[in-house]
Formats: sequence, C-alpha cells, structure tokens
Amino acid sequence: MYNKSDYNNKYNKENYRNAALRIKPKDYEIIEKYCKDMNISKQSLFINAALYIINNDIPTEEYNR
Repeated sequence: MYNKSDYNNKYNKENYRNAALRIKPKDYEIIEKYCKDMNISKQSLFINAALYIINNDIPTEEYNR
C-alpha cells in the first residue's frame, strides 16, 4: 500500500541534508527583517549566499567573528 508520508520521508532522507546554525540575536534580527522585506525564506538566503561565495571564490577570512 502506498504511504505518502513514508515516501516523502525516504525521498527527503536520500536527497537532503540538515544544517543547523547558531546566530546571535542581533544578527538574526537583521537576517529576519531582510528575508521578510525581500519575501524569501532564510533557508533560501543562506543556501544562495553560501553557494555565491563558493562559486565566486570570495574569501571569507575577514568575516570570521
């Protein structure tokens, strides 16, 4: 018998990975406001920003806090 929940769980397990972030409240407020204003998800912002940095070989040493 087909179970959509089981199918989705298996698909997600095979095709996605979880990542957790610890963000200072002040930084989180800035990110949250930006995402709300731009009507995008925080997940989308983080993924696209990370891939942009990686794909464009942008050094990040100066941003380490």
